[in-house]
Amino acid sequence: MATGYTHTKSVLDAVAFLEYICKTLPTAVSVANGDGVTVTITFSAALSAAQQSTLTSLVAAYADPVVGAFDQMSLSLYNNCSSPLAGGEVYTGLWEDVSRYASVVVSAISNVASATTGMQIQFGLTSAQSDVSRAYTLAAGAGTSVTLAVPGRWVRVLYTNGPVAQASFALQLRSSVAQVTTAVDGQTAVTDDTESQLTRNLNMGRLDIGTYVPVRMDEDRRMRVRTAADSSLAAFSASSPLVQASFQYGIDEREVAIAAAAAGSVTAGEGRASVSSGAAEDSSASLTTTRYAATGVGRTARALVSVAFGAGTPGSTQICGVGTQQEGLFVGYTGAVFGVAVRCGGQDTWISSTTFAVDRIDGTGPSGIVLDPTVGNVFQIAYDCTGYGSASFALCPSAASSVPEAVVMHRLSFGGAAGLPSPQLDSLPMMASCSNAANASAVVITVASMAAYSDGVSLGRSGALQSAETSRTVAAGQFVPLLTLSPSSTFRSVTNFRSLALRSLHVAADGSRGNVIVALFEGAELTGASFADVDAAASCAQADSSAAAVSGGTMRYCSAVASSGDRYLDLADQDIRLSPGMSMTVACKLTSAAAASTVTACLVWCE
Repeated sequence: MATGYTHTKSVLDAVAFLEYICKTLPTAVSVANGDGVTVTITFSAALSAAQQSTLTSLVAAYADPVVGAFDQMSLSLYNNCSSPLAGGEVYTGLWEDVSRYASVVVSAISNVASATTGMQIQFGLTSAQSDVSRAYTLAAGAGTSVTLAVPGRWVRVLYTNGPVAQASFALQLRSSVAQVTTAVDGQTAVTDDTESQLTRNLNMGRLDIGTYVPVRMDEDRRMRVRTAADSSLAAFSASSPLVQASFQYGIDEREVAIAAAAAGSVTAGEGRASVSSGAAEDSSASLTTTRYAATGVGRTARALVSVAFGAGTPGSTQICGVGTQQEGLFVGYTGAVFGVAVRCGGQDTWISSTTFAVDRIDGTGPSGIVLDPTVGNVFQIAYDCTGYGSASFALCPSAASSVPEAVVMHRLSFGGAAGLPSPQLDSLPMMASCSNAANASAVVITVASMAAYSDGVSLGRSGALQSAETSRTVAAGQFVPLLTLSPSSTFRSVTNFRSLALRSLHVAADGSRGNVIVALFEGAELTGASFADVDAAASCAQADSSAAAVSGGTMRYCSAVASSGDRYLDLADQDIRLSPGMSMTVACKLTSAAAASTVTACLVWCE
């Protein structure tokens, strides 16, 4: 027999309340709440004492969803307030069931600012509790209206006033069965808290054949913009070459220096140089350009290496890049792991490709490229020379690749708390090196070319010029050395990496017969030379003017001076640079044996 039980409870949504009771006591058949103060629940059969106790607990715990408490404008009667709040006072709305609605709009305005994140809109997914919450900070006098999609069943609004008491305040929640989007005028201040619609743009471009394709982005999420003639090396079109070494005609030891230990070797063939560690432990070989990439502080340099590494082998190290045994930036293998290396003070810090910050080049990065370092690739290392600067390592894909721009693999910083040690980068050679430690099999690096460029016009190091002069009596016959210039191996008690860039040579003769032939010899052998610092405090150069004879070397420049005339030679356009280990000798001879001549030479350079 049906039995009803009456409890004191204001229930406005009888359907929701009946569903709530039936979840625990399924024999409930109806709910009556005609007076708005009490509620009667009717069951198909009388409840036991235990069931009645459960019913009492359920009624007491029930939070009225108040679905019926909306007027014709769908305005909430339980989440609204027009009474000013005291400083720090909190207004707490009631939980409402909004499962039948698609969105809610909460509007509020106060003559004083709210507390930080003072207005909270809380949603309960399945029960009246805060599962999802959005918080906002209201400025004084600035009305705010927030539109949110309903993520669950329940909603309420909490508002915490700032420290100043309000003189006026209004807050209202409104529900809508439609998905309402926010629309504001152009004068509305947009902040990080401003609700916005999340959209995804698919940018398309039209091909000449009339079809549309997606516009591509690079690894930094920037739109790729290029002309049809661009390639992955297009960035070098406005750069000045500093070092260029290729091996089409074998190895020219005037351009590169070879070092080998134990079974190591450097050979050339088919237009490429092969640097082999040799099949022995503690064996190595290296190939280093004699010319340095001297950029000067504050300039950006870009090093290119076209190289095929041997298979990564435990106990071996393969590197190619810009640097020496003490300083540098390289790509290559440490053991079986491919990555990039920063060398500072003779110590290497390796970053594995699996931890590259931009593109791991394993097919999962933005470029989609899968790199095989053993088949031959072109790598770019871009770096500045500021000390606390940065460097980037990139792959330059081939023209057949679908990615025609250089793909940055990794960027690193030499500044800040997390920065790596900063190598000395303003003047370094290009180098390829292969060495064995615990490995006794040969590992070979194949180098097609190496080059370094300076962004913009290369003017060398700024600052005061240096100079040296000498005079000597010259006769006909063999060249007589007047002045030889060479960078010191150390400068101010540290290893010297500076280069000397020749700027001008002024030669004068006081003879009466014939002419004077003046020439510049690189790497000449001197007899009886005695080098001395030009200025130990200000210059890294050493000079000799006492050598008795000169032989060998390569004539880099020559000119003629009248027997009683002088000649100013502008060498800046010749781009003659002396790196550590190199020398340049000014030598001259007479064309007539009739009489000797006193020749004076003045050489100017920049470091």
